[in-house]
Amino acid sequence: FDMWRRIAMIGIIPFAPLKYRPILGCGLAAFSVVVVQESQPYHDAATNALAVASQWQLCVTYFIAFALMSGALEATFNLGILLLAINLTIVVTALFLGIKKNTERVLNEATIFKLRHALTLEKAVDKKKFDAAWGGLEQ
Repeated sequence: FDMWRRIAMIGIIPFAPLKYRPILGCGLAAFSVVVVQESQPYHDAATNALAVASQWQLCVTYFIAFALMSGALEATFNLGILLLAINLTIVVTALFLGIKKNTERVLNEATIFKLRHALTLEKAVDKKKFDAAWGGLEQ
């Protein structure tokens, strides 16, 4: 999906009329947010969180571009600082959520490993009990 998203963002948006580029970019970015968030295309939770965050960054950036193009906002230094703060907030949040999800996954895998080990030990004990009971029946 990421390859097609990149082709669309780089190949379609520049050929659109200038006044439609921000809204087209915002629409494609919003569609990308939904697809990446629902499909979780990567094995690693941190990578998925970062991918979703990057889609949100694109969406917010295109939305600000749309607001600037439509005249709802004026290009000021404060707007640039706001956009920078929003992007940094998204990155920090994505890193936090990715680390949290990875920690949960590691704990879950450790629990599964312990349960499998306990099952192996119990299986050996049960086999000994079964062999002892079977040996008692044979006599």
